[in-house]
Amino acid sequence: MLELLDIDWRRFLAMCGTLGAVVLIARQLERKWPAELTQPRSEVLMDFKLVAVTFFMNWLNKPIAALSTISLINASGGGLITLRSDTWWGFAFSLVTFTVANDLYSYWSHRLSHVVP
Repeated sequence: MLELLDIDWRRFLAMCGTLGAVVLIARQLERKWPAELTQPRSEVLMDFKLVAVTFFMNWLNKPIAALSTISLINASGGGLITLRSDTWWGFAFSLVTFTVANDLYSYWSHRLSHVVP
């Protein structure tokens, strides 16, 4: 159980610093070119707080999600497509296949989040 709580603090702090830098840059850009001219500052700050909470919740849930996904795939006999990595072209094909599948999943999840309230 303690192995699950073992955190690489350098990586964690680097991630927090990167997120902080992105938020500061985005804030400056939002101040210069606002998405809505009449939007109150409190709503902009609430958006940034929600981004930070979402980011950290995803980070906290990633190990559990990965473990359960791998367990489900292994229990059902493997994936739908065998991704080879024994040759360079097999790895390249696997990488392209994974990238396209992941991008389509992200795209359609985002589209459906706008359709389903």
